[in-house]
Amino acid sequence: MRIKTYSSDLSAKSWQVIKNILPVKRKSKWNLYEIINAIFYLTKNGCVWRDIPGEFPCWQTVYWYY
Repeated sequence: MRIKTYSSDLSAKSWQVIKNILPVKRKSKWNLYEIINAIFYLTKNGCVWRDIPGEFPCWQTVYWYY
């Protein structure tokens, strides 16, 4: 679990609403919540994939889910 939070992070209440509608068929060592937060970080900040902060899953994993 990462310690640092970002303004693009989902709230726990928002996550509860959307987690059941996301179809996931891939086993991963990363929590889907963290992957979604990384995607939101990327889209909010307009950075390139490789500039996703280290607290998130590696950029290749986030890209695959995106």
